[in-house]
Amino acid sequence: MTTYFCRLYDPFGAQLATIQNFTSGPGGGALEYVLNASPAGMGTLQLTVPSTFNANLFFRDGRLIPYRVFPGQPPIMDNGACYLIDRLDFPYGYTQVTARSVKSLMERRIIAYPAGSTYASKTAAAADDRIKTIWGENAGASISAANRDGAETQADISAYVTTQANVSAGASVAKSFARRNMADVAREYCEASQTAGTYLTYDIIAPTPNTLDLRTYATQRGVDHSATSGYPVILSVGRGNLANPVLTRDYSQECTFAIAAGTGEGTQRLVQTTADTIRMAQSPFGRIERFFDMSNVSDTTSLQDDADAGVRNGRPLIYMVGDLIETAATTRGLHFDLGDIVTVEDPRTLQRFDARIDVIRVAVAQGGQRSMIGLRSL
Repeated sequence: MTTYFCRLYDPFGAQLATIQNFTSGPGGGALEYVLNASPAGMGTLQLTVPSTFNANLFFRDGRLIPYRVFPGQPPIMDNGACYLIDRLDFPYGYTQVTARSVKSLMERRIIAYPAGSTYASKTAAAADDRIKTIWGENAGASISAANRDGAETQADISAYVTTQANVSAGASVAKSFARRNMADVAREYCEASQTAGTYLTYDIIAPTPNTLDLRTYATQRGVDHSATSGYPVILSVGRGNLANPVLTRDYSQECTFAIAAGTGEGTQRLVQTTADTIRMAQSPFGRIERFFDMSNVSDTTSLQDDADAGVRNGRPLIYMVGDLIETAATTRGLHFDLGDIVTVEDPRTLQRFDARIDVIRVAVAQGGQRSMIGLRSL
C-alpha cells in the first residue's frame, strides 16, 4: 500500500520538519492536496497537525512538499509538486495550514510594460518559448527596469526559480498584453497553441526539495497510455481500478461564435470573429455568441487567435471524476500519473473515450486514504 508524508521547508528552501503525525480536524482529511495539470488550474494543499506541533515553523510562503512511498522503495516527491503557505488557522486542539501550488507565483506578477513595447507585444513564435521569455522579463534576470513600471525591488527571483531551456514545441502565436496579469497571458498562450493544434500547458515544479523550475509541456504533460498505445492503461469499474465514476457532458458554457475586439473605437475598432458551423447546426438555437474585450491588442492575428480560442474553449465539456483504485497493474506513479492520456470506460453510458488526467486529489487521514481523479476528453 502506498503511504504518504509531507516535508516542510522555509521560504528559501531549507528543510524544517517531516510531518507524518496527521490529525483529523472537523473538516475532514489530515493531508489533502490537489495536483492540477491544466493551464488554468491551480493546485492546493491543506494540512492538519496536532496543536503540539510547533506552529512557529509555519511561515508565509513556507514550502510544503508531499511524498509518496511505495512498498520496498525510497520516498519520492509527488510529481514535483510544491505548495506555498498562505493561510494558518488555529482552532482548539490542532493547526490547519492552507497552501497553494508554487505555480501561483505566476499570478503575482503584472506584465508592467507599456502597450506597443517589445516587452508587451510579441511577434509570432513558439508559445512555450514566449511564456518563458515573459517570465524572465517580469520575474527573472531579463527584467528591463528602464522600461517597466515602478521600482524593481525583489522583482528578479531567478536565484530561486530557474527556467527550462527553450524547446520551441508549442504552436507559433503572436500576442499583445500590456499591463495584464502574467498567469492570464500564459494561459491564453496555451489556449492559442491548443487552438492551432498543439496542446500546451505550463507549471512551476520542484525538481529537488529546495529548487524550483518553470517548465512547459507541449503535445502532452505526461505519457500516452491510451488503449491504442504501446502501454495502455484502461480505467473502468469492471477492471477494478475505478469506483463511483460520474460522467458529465456540460453544454452550459458552450460558444459557437466568438467576437474578439481590439484597439480603436466605433467602426474603427479592430474586430475578428470565429464560428463553428458544425456545432451550430446541431440545434436551431445553436448560435451561442461570446464577446472577448481585448482592448489593448492592435494585431489582427492576435485577435484572430483570441476568437479561435474562444470557440475552441467553448466546446461541450466531457469529463469524468471518480475514485482511483490502485491495482498491481495500475498503480499511480508506477504505471501512469498526472497529465498522462488514458482510456476510460463509463459503466452507464458504455461510452469509451481517451482522456487526459488533469486533476488528482489525494486525501490522507488516520482512518485511511483516498485518491480521486478528474479526466477530461481530448
